[in-house]
Order: sequence, then C-alpha cells, then structure tokens
Amino acid sequence: MRTGRIPYQLVEVLSCPGGCVSGRGQAEGETGGRVDKALVQQMEEAYSSLTVRLPDTNPGLLILYQDWLEGQDSTHANTLLHTQYTQQTPSQTQTHIQW
Repeated sequence: MRTGRIPYQLVEVLSCPGGCVSGRGQAEGETGGRVDKALVQQMEEAYSSLTVRLPDTNPGLLILYQDWLEGQDSTHANTLLHTQYTQQTPSQTQTHIQW
C-alpha cells in the first residue's frame, strides 16, 4: 500500500474474537490514532440536527424501488437488499485469548 501499487487506501485487519467494536469507523483527530472528543461532539450535533425522513416518504427511494427493483416486495428487491441470518457457534478458544 505504501508504494502505491495496491489501489486500497485502508485495509482493516481484525484480531478480536468476533470482530472489533471499536474498528476504523471511529472518529479520529489529525494527531494520530486517538479519538478527538471535540470532533465526536461536533459529529453528534450534526447528525442530531438532521431531519429524519422515513423511507416510505423518500421520493428518491420510491423511484429506485419502482424503476430498478420491480417494487418494494419483489423477488428482485428481496434478493438484492435482504440478507439471511446464519447462527454462528462460539469459538472454544475465545475465552482463552489474552491481550
């Protein structure tokens, strides 16, 4: 990545059992890997000031369903937008990992 031969800007490697809750989605300041509390506060204020618009009243979403997905309850929409739950068995080694 450093040499520019790979087109990725970020590769996240998770070493925590089951994945990390505090992954790369965290707000960081420009000073390094520490969370910038002022930035987090600013982001929370920005997000909380947004108007909540329900999906069924969003004209763009309604057009998407009508023109591209063959309707909200179509097989095509369900195939593209829905996932299936697969129950995972807990790893026996997770309780023995030391950090």
